Amino acid sequence: ASPPHWIQEAGSGDLPPTLFGASLAADPDSNRILLFGGNDGPNIGDADHNDTYEYQRAISTWTLIPATGNPPDVRHDQLGVWDPNNRHLLVFGGTANGGSVEDSVRALQFPARKWAGLQYYNGPSQSNLRPIGGYDTQRDQIVMLSGGTGAEPWVFWKIGAEDYWVTLAPFAARIGGSFVADHIQGRGVLFGGYDWTTRSYLNDVWTYSLTNPQGWAPAPLGDFQPPNLESPVATWDDKHNRMLVFGGTTDGGVRTNSVYALRDSGGMLVWTPITPSGTPPPPRLGMAGAYDLVGDRLLVFGGLDGIGFRTGLWQLALTPSPAWTQLLSAGGPTGRSGHSAVYDGPRHRILFFGGDDTLGNYQNETWALNLPGATWSKLTPSGSLPAGRWRHVAVFDSRRSRMLMHGGEVGLSDSTDTWELNVVPATPVWTRLSPADTPIGARSMAAAFYDSLNDRMMEIGGVSLIEGPTPFAFGRQDVWGLQFVPGVVGVGPSPAVSPWIVGLPSPNPSRESVRLAFEIGRPTEVRAEIFDLSGRRLRVLADGVRPAGRHELAWDGRDASGRRAASGVYFYRLELDGAAVTRKVSLVR
Repeated sequence: ASPPHWIQEAGSGDLPPTLFGASLAADPDSNRILLFGGNDGPNIGDADHNDTYEYQRAISTWTLIPATGNPPDVRHDQLGVWDPNNRHLLVFGGTANGGSVEDSVRALQFPARKWAGLQYYNGPSQSNLRPIGGYDTQRDQIVMLSGGTGAEPWVFWKIGAEDYWVTLAPFAARIGGSFVADHIQGRGVLFGGYDWTTRSYLNDVWTYSLTNPQGWAPAPLGDFQPPNLESPVATWDDKHNRMLVFGGTTDGGVRTNSVYALRDSGGMLVWTPITPSGTPPPPRLGMAGAYDLVGDRLLVFGGLDGIGFRTGLWQLALTPSPAWTQLLSAGGPTGRSGHSAVYDGPRHRILFFGGDDTLGNYQNETWALNLPGATWSKLTPSGSLPAGRWRHVAVFDSRRSRMLMHGGEVGLSDSTDTWELNVVPATPVWTRLSPADTPIGARSMAAAFYDSLNDRMMEIGGVSLIEGPTPFAFGRQDVWGLQFVPGVVGVGPSPAVSPWIVGLPSPNPSRESVRLAFEIGRPTEVRAEIFDLSGRRLRVLADGVRPAGRHELAWDGRDASGRRAASGVYFYRLELDGAAVTRKVSLVR
């Protein structure tokens, strides 16, 4: 066989002019290529075009199509795709005379050869577009990646009078969003924030699958939605399988102290307002908090109100019914805002780091709120300490018992450094990490969580403050993953570093019993449960302290009443001293 090579087809007939930025779309059923638009540059006065040419490959002949109807405006750098299901050439976007083209998707209908505009709702911004894309014949839609800053992914559904655009990923330059891990469903949940570009508050919800295939999906929501919120305290409530959102700032910069819960209900995410008894914390900015799995409560500390920086520690007990209580605990941190909080499950405590204090000083202190008694102790780590900062992100790496911290505002600019605080030794140790590959840019007010399934820290958005003669800031819309053990799921680096190791379910898929092995280095409180896709608990397999060593659990494919579970996907979930690990299981009947 001959190697791949180029062949120039001379062509005859109505030859198009020499063009740049024209679009080509292949119609394989008719063995032809359709060319639309383009610019005949490069000289001053050169023109954009909106002509359509047809090239018949069998006879190497070009024909100028005498189309009727309402054609697109002249343009170049537009998207042009062939829809074989409806026999349409579809055109969108592009530029003309140095500016964007403002019109809808246009369809050149065959065999009538007539142009028509398609109606749609919303849609991508057409400024600076150099879109690329194709046609998904199975779903009857355009799949497009817009050009310019952001490269937003969209689909255009063609369903007659109800054509509409749907974006495939959150693309706002988002600061102060909430990004938490839903362990049961194997996904991250993104909520709200502030759109740096449009200067508007957000209340959208997106999910990011952590399993294969990975990626974004818009979340179908119920009728009720909370207000737009930036920088609330957001955490995943493992016991009740829901996201909790407290406080934050809404439209007009108004501080709130409301509580909302987001949970999965029949494949739809449903918001519910929570109205606790007791007296809630006053509305504040920059509070930090975490969910205490053992105590089934949300704990929040600090913040900035209309008077100054605060030191208050508050508890939202979730059972038997939600109730706020202010906890009085002496000897804790000074008042501060923009600090971080992570839940250290194996040691049953919450670690707080950094923040801006009453005197305007950026802190690099680490404090532990020891539970259940809620007593404060200041940690004195060894190693080189990170610089004081606020509005950074921090997560807890449950495999290695360490806090991971990135970015934040340091002085008048944002930082890009990444640190770990190893809390395994009696004296914790700070170490600056030097990740390989492309470094993540400096930022503050991002959102992050630890993905225990894939052993990585996930981070999205934020803002970059750049110090210089003319300081400036710009919003971020990118998503990053800091990967630690690529390709290895469920295994920590070594038993000496990780307090536990969890294997993979076997056999998987299974017709009957599914085994799950785990190893713990010391006596550990273990709770093992089986959930279905809706988050409903089917069975408790273990609940109590297990000695150090290797253990194996077996699920016989039945619920707590002894009924056989139907074919489908289920989740093994282990809580090990408060840390959670989830494994997907498939039953085949």
